[in-house]
Amino acid sequence: MFARSKARVARVARVAWCATRALLVFADALLAPCALFVSWLVPAPVHRGHRARRVLARVPAMRPHATARFSRQLLLSHWRSSLRRHLVSRLPEARLHAYLDTLVRIEGEVVLQDESGERRPIVIVTHDCGLAFVGCVALARRLRDQRLLGVATAPELPIERARALGRRAGVAIEFLCGQWAGARRAAGWLRREGCLAITPELFDDPRDVVAVPFLGRWLGAAAAPAAIALRGDALVIPVHVVACARLGVCIRIQPPIETRRFRDPDERQAVFALSCALFARLGAELIARPEHWRQWDLLRQTAPLDLPKSAAMEDLELALARRCQAFPALLLRVPQLGAALCGPARSTPSSTTGARETSRATGGISRKPLRRRAQQVERQRGVPP
Repeated sequence: MFARSKARVARVARVAWCATRALLVFADALLAPCALFVSWLVPAPVHRGHRARRVLARVPAMRPHATARFSRQLLLSHWRSSLRRHLVSRLPEARLHAYLDTLVRIEGEVVLQDESGERRPIVIVTHDCGLAFVGCVALARRLRDQRLLGVATAPELPIERARALGRRAGVAIEFLCGQWAGARRAAGWLRREGCLAITPELFDDPRDVVAVPFLGRWLGAAAAPAAIALRGDALVIPVHVVACARLGVCIRIQPPIETRRFRDPDERQAVFALSCALFARLGAELIARPEHWRQWDLLRQTAPLDLPKSAAMEDLELALARRCQAFPALLLRVPQLGAALCGPARSTPSSTTGARETSRATGGISRKPLRRRAQQVERQRGVPP
C-alpha cells in the first residue's frame, strides 16, 4: 500500500512538473512580443534598453548596434535571464540536476591542462550577463573530479540562496574577497581546489581597479581576476553564458589564456597586461552579441582611448585629465596630478556619505574640475568629446 501511494505521488509530481515546464516555455515564448510592446510604450528614460542604446551611440565601435532592435533584444535578454534564475533557484534537487545536465548546453571544452600536459588550476571569467552564476555552477558539475567552485564576487542571487543552490547542485561554493587585498588568500584557495569563478567588471573599491582598453575607451576593471590567476599559476578561461530557447542556457567557452606569458617582475604591469588580454576577448564577444551585457551604464563614466595628438602642453593635459577621469585611484597614488590639472585642492564639507567616499577615493580632489579642464582644452583645440 505504501509503495503504491509513493508511486502515485511520484506520478502526480511528474505531471505537475511537465505542466509547469510547458507553462514556463509558453511564457518564455511570449516575452519577445511583450518586449516589443513595452519598448513602444515605455518612455526612453525608464526603458533599460533605450538607456543602453544611448551609451552605445557614444562608443564608435558599438555605434552600428545602437538601434531600436538592440533596445528590444537587451530587454528580452534581461527578462529571459530573470526567468531562468527564478526557475533554477526554486527547483528541487533531482529536478535541478536534470536541468543542469540536460537544458544547459556547453559549446567548447574546459581545458584543465596547458600545452605541455601539466594540470593547472582554472579561473572562469564571465561578464555580468544575468546567468553567470548559474552557468558557472553547471560548469563545475561537468568538471568531474574538480567540483569545487569559488565565487569572488556576489552573484545575481542573494548569497544564502546561492549557497543553497550550490548544495542542491552538488557544488561546494565559497565566496571569496574580490579585492586586490584578498588576492593572496584567493590564490591559495585556487591552488588547493583548482577552480574559481569571477566577474571582472564588478568591484567594490576604486583603489583596487586597473584601467584597461575596452571598446575604444578606458574602463575601470577589477584587478583581482588577473592577480589571482597570476599568483595561482592558473589558466584563464573566458566564458559567456546566455539564455536560449525552451528555458535553456548556452555556455560558450573560449580558448584559455596562458598566464605564464604575462609574467613580469612588476606585478602591477603583469596584472595590467593580462587584464588587457582578457577584456580584448570579452569585448570581441560583446561586439558580436551586445544585448547580453547588463553593465553598459559603466561606459558613461569612461574616457575615450586616445593618445596625445602632439607634444603640445594642451594635448598632454587633455590626455592626462581623461586618464585621471577614467582611473580615480591615480590621484590617490600621485596627488601632484590633481594640483597640476586643477590647482590646489580645496576641502569642502560633504553632507552625504557617498560624497565623502568619493573624496577619499580621489585623494580629496573632486573629479569635476578634471572634467571641466578636459572640456576646456577640447573647446580650445576643437576636439570632439
